[in-house]
Amino acid sequence: MEIRSFSEIDLAAAKGVLTDLDNTLYAYDRCNEYASDQVWQQVKAWYGVEAKLFSNLLAEAKNHVKYNNIGQASSHSRILYFQYVLEKLTGKTQFQQTVALEKLYWDCFFQKMTLKEGVLDFLEKCVAKRLKVVVVTDLTCTLQLQKIAHLQLESYIDFIVSSEEAGIEKPHPYMFLMALRKAGLTAEEVIYLGDSYEKDYKGATSLGIRSYLLK
Repeated sequence: MEIRSFSEIDLAAAKGVLTDLDNTLYAYDRCNEYASDQVWQQVKAWYGVEAKLFSNLLAEAKNHVKYNNIGQASSHSRILYFQYVLEKLTGKTQFQQTVALEKLYWDCFFQKMTLKEGVLDFLEKCVAKRLKVVVVTDLTCTLQLQKIAHLQLESYIDFIVSSEEAGIEKPHPYMFLMALRKAGLTAEEVIYLGDSYEKDYKGATSLGIRSYLLK
């Protein structure tokens, strides 16, 4: 079911909630755009790189890393993206600069992170109904734990399943099955909430989980 707000979600028959994190509980795109722009500003200061060239190199880096890490959490690794970009610009690995860019990216990313409207009310309803809540998310466990802590959601969430932990990314069924096992629930007893039709909605519904696609 496609929805536009958290208030449309029916919790009446649910014993648990599985939910995506990025672009579902908070606006990922806004954070990513701001952080990427700050990284470009730094690269420009170091090497005089214009925005178009940086954008093209970053897109090339993403394709390169994702191709070499298909279905793995490391396919989203910013440090691998920035390592690739700087190697292309300078002809060698820039060790300290690569580490500095990753730190700059995530520091700026976290500065812009805020919960989407309605998220807290929705999670409070889950707590009031004593529903198990499991975050099912791609990317590395460390970063996703940090995001949840930054958003102050620890008291609302019972478990997390990251693609790093599962060894595979959504929409692979193992991600969702691991979440069900942690919650001690069946597919018929939970709902799923996400923003991606392919990764979230199709992945969850393929296992018979009642799913909501947040637009």
